[in-house]
Amino acid sequence: MASKPSFFIGLHNIVTDKKEWKQLLFYDIDKDEHFSNTVKKFASEFSNRRKLSYVLYKTKHGFHLIYLTPMSPAKWGQYFELHKKKFQGYYSGHTIRMSRKKKEVQYLISHSDAYPAVYPLCKIYEKRFNIKFNKRIKMVAVFENYQSLNV
Repeated sequence: MASKPSFFIGLHNIVTDKKEWKQLLFYDIDKDEHFSNTVKKFASEFSNRRKLSYVLYKTKHGFHLIYLTPMSPAKWGQYFELHKKKFQGYYSGHTIRMSRKKKEVQYLISHSDAYPAVYPLCKIYEKRFNIKFNKRIKMVAVFENYQSLNV
């Protein structure tokens, strides 16, 4: 029997300072926990080369890699394609689940606060993982409800 759909709070990958729209890069990686060192190394090197703050954490079925530094749509497309090629995933990159699934424990793998991070999004991760982002950019984030299987 199919699982009953559930509704979650998601974050759309666009933010604004009320003058222009920027994008955030998210990637949902469906791999087991033995893959964490590979993802951690990639995220660290990628973010340092491109001057991006990020948070990488374990989810129920893999990892969420959230870059908190806003970028242009052209950069987003370029960077998204690099992640898609690296992790060979089937993920649109437009919305990331923020709420937890039933019995899900999320834990921090790594993060970087070396570059600007969108506030209030960074505040959510500061509270969730007891970390700090010192270089904040105040922008408006777009949250949404979405339906998914709660597996």
